[in-house]
Amino acid sequence: IIHCLKETKIDNAVTTLASPDFYLELLHISSVILSREGRSESVQFEGSQCTKCAFGVDGMNVLMTRLTQVLSWDGVMCSHPLLSKKPNLEREKYYGALRLTFCKGLTRAFSSVGHSAGGGPKASANCGVQNFTLEEQVDLMLSPCI
Repeated sequence: IIHCLKETKIDNAVTTLASPDFYLELLHISSVILSREGRSESVQFEGSQCTKCAFGVDGMNVLMTRLTQVLSWDGVMCSHPLLSKKPNLEREKYYGALRLTFCKGLTRAFSSVGHSAGGGPKASANCGVQNFTLEEQVDLMLSPCI
């Protein structure tokens, strides 16, 4: 999912593998994964607790970036007075639930990195986090995206 939604630069053009028409569907699938994962809060690993994380911090950054893009397309994030497009109440509640699910997932991603010194390969083996240090993941999340 992250690979499909992540921006890549090809011949001076920024693109994603997934068509923008499929962003919301991929975000919905991600939210279902995160919701189910959140229900079973954590798993025991021989006396130490490791939070489950389907997506690392950089993956959550990609999901939240695409969600922000979809929200702006639907007029949720844009307050421009000429924008006549406004989602209905049901759609706004759905977007709010997506945001909440992704925020909880980001919290789990951060806490899973914190369970090992520096968030290195040990965290990766136990929780599925890529081999980035916590500082590198925060830098990736805060870096500007188009």
